[in-house]
Amino acid sequence: SQVLKHQTFDLVSIDAPCTSEMRCFARIDMLANLATCLRRDFVIMIDDLQFPAVANTANAIGEELSAKGIDFLRGAYSGAKTFEVFTSPRFKWFTTL
Repeated sequence: SQVLKHQTFDLVSIDAPCTSEMRCFARIDMLANLATCLRRDFVIMIDDLQFPAVANTANAIGEELSAKGIDFLRGAYSGAKTFEVFTSPRFKWFTTL
């Protein structure tokens, strides 16, 4: 989005309704700007990974970060729903909560 083009964030939360129209990917629209809007030290949170389309998007986030040469760790939390975090090495403790 042009609105976010020149902004950077240390925390990105990805959560939105998952509809039946989202067969392969959900919330994928943020991927184009993700790597450029992250600060050096960051946390990305993505909710609802129990839905395959959201899990696919999470995998695409990991692929995009790797392709851009961004070091990160990944951790998942499961219960009634599944939640995942991607963090820079500085915030690796977020993967161990």
